[in-house]
Amino acid sequence: MTNNKNILEILQNEHTQVLDLFSQIEKEKTLEKKQEIFKKIKTELDKHNHAEERTFYKKIKEESGQKLLITVGQEEHELAERFMDELENESDEVKWLAKIQILKTLVEDHVSDEEEDIFEVAKQIYNVKELEMIGEEFLAEKKNIMESKGFVGALQNMFKRKT
Repeated sequence: MTNNKNILEILQNEHTQVLDLFSQIEKEKTLEKKQEIFKKIKTELDKHNHAEERTFYKKIKEESGQKLLITVGQEEHELAERFMDELENESDEVKWLAKIQILKTLVEDHVSDEEEDIFEVAKQIYNVKELEMIGEEFLAEKKNIMESKGFVGALQNMFKRKT
């Protein structure tokens, strides 16, 4: 049943994947291609952030007493979410390019803080088996999020066709 990957390894892998997507945006020439990659970033960050807050952050906040540290992480998630919403609706190319750079910087800073500070707290309060169990909970939560979004998306598509 165990995936033999602990939550810290899973999160670190996901951080690397998202940062790689930002690097791909920088290499692309056309705004259209950049926006396609951004959609992948948004999808990945939405799943990651929500699952992380419902599992890993919740446990750390309850069990470590590090409420401020976790609240900062949650606020950074909120800020990233607002930026992503703005990017989805931004029609000015120069503003879009500026905002994607700001989002990248925000995500890089968040990842650095999380991997240095929050991961250190987790290592202090959890053993390897507990970190693996949190990893399993995180992956299950991501799966639930994907399934619920898929269901909601299907319903939205049904109603779009009828109007």
